[in-house]
This record gives sequence, structure tokens and C-alpha cells, in this order.
Amino acid sequence: MGPGQTTRDGAVTLEELDCAFACGSAPVVQVEPAYHGRVSAGDVDRLLAGSPGQVAPPVTAQTAPPAA
Repeated sequence: MGPGQTTRDGAVTLEELDCAFACGSAPVVQVEPAYHGRVSAGDVDRLLAGSPGQVAPPVTAQTAPPAA
């Protein structure tokens, strides 16, 4: 399945994005409504099944430590 394609059952559409503003935890994927960082190709099926497992959340302005 490539960017812009939808599964036959219509449940999943793969979309490519240029930036999720989470460079510190790239690669990042969004599985509605959550973002998951530091993912590998092997994490995708588990994430789509609704089981986040050990995938780290992305570092965002809300979760990053304050600048010193």
C-alpha cells in the first residue's frame, strides 16, 4: 500500500506528511487521534490494530522539558 491508497475495507488510508513537528522522535505516525514516535515498519500493524505497545510518544511542545 502506498501514499494516498485506502484499504479495501475503507478503514485505513495511508497519507504522507512532510513534518509532524516532532523531529526528536522521528519517524512519527498518526493513528487517529494519537501520534506515535520512533516507529519502525514492524510497528505499523500493531498500531493499526489499536495496540501501541512500546512505541514512544513524540516529543512536542507540550511534552518536551522546558528550555534551560
